[in-house]
Amino acid sequence: MESKPERLWDRLLSGSLVLNECESCSLLSANAINDLCTESLIAKIKIGVDLKMKFYSEMLKKFYDTQSDCETAEKQAIEAKKKAETKAKALVEQRASRAKEVENAYKNLLDARKAYNKVLNDFCKDYGSYHFSITGQETDPFSLFARFFEI
Repeated sequence: MESKPERLWDRLLSGSLVLNECESCSLLSANAINDLCTESLIAKIKIGVDLKMKFYSEMLKKFYDTQSDCETAEKQAIEAKKKAETKAKALVEQRASRAKEVENAYKNLLDARKAYNKVLNDFCKDYGSYHFSITGQETDPFSLFARFFEI
């Protein structure tokens, strides 16, 4: 009398047993085929090993009980990846616009500095010098010398 696992093995070898596969999920069959020998199958049944067919997602590197679970998980992963890419793209655009603001502010600073230097030079030409007053706001001794190192 032939046991059921051996008949499955014969059907698999003859091609009458077809293993289904979806586009992105591959059926976990390599290990199942190796385990179809009678002794190991009976031993696994005795210790309570679950022999249900599992679906493997190559994208997520995980096993799923049903094909629909596998496909749903992959769709969710694709959507999450798209959201992350969109967020990263938005951050890049935001950084570029903020960098442009900094460049414009620096340009305005240079223009203001040029205007300040022109007015100061005109004053010095007309009156010989300009005296800077030290106020109580400049308590740091290094701030007194900061005017020499300004742009």
